[in-house]
Amino acid sequence: MKDWLKTVDNCAYKYAYDESGIAIDIVNRSVILIQHINRRPVMKTYPFNLIRKWSYEIPSPEVIQTIGNVGIGPSLQVAAKNYMSAKNAQSNTGLKIQVKDIDYPEWFIRFASTNTVSTDLKRWMEIFTQYINDETPQTGKFCPACGAKVIEGNKFCTGCGTNINKS
Repeated sequence: MKDWLKTVDNCAYKYAYDESGIAIDIVNRSVILIQHINRRPVMKTYPFNLIRKWSYEIPSPEVIQTIGNVGIGPSLQVAAKNYMSAKNAQSNTGLKIQVKDIDYPEWFIRFASTNTVSTDLKRWMEIFTQYINDETPQTGKFCPACGAKVIEGNKFCTGCGTNINKS
């Protein structure tokens, strides 16, 4: 994970949780992913044109409730099942990315189950939509500092203000 974090240090958008991570390298127009597969870290970089689909999942845990006095044994069983259901939902919360790769066609980046997880995942959906779904030609001019598309004739980047003529 440390090597991956060094690799994505300059990326504008990045997220890591529980041995998985994603970063968007705007300048190089690529997605950098890490995930543990069979207890070993796998890190890959995909150009935007190799990203096929993306989605997110926030499963709800199944909750069992008891009515009335059922005794300590059944109460403990219900509590254990509810706990396992919550853990399962938590481990299946995250961002799913499908790529054009025979060896690793699908990646799952786990997200922490916090009260902002829905907002965080929707934010990543918007990041993907804005950068990867961009239908501008790959040969267009992009800002060397932030990766934003440069409007022809502009002297400064509208994204970060960098002087384009000096780059």
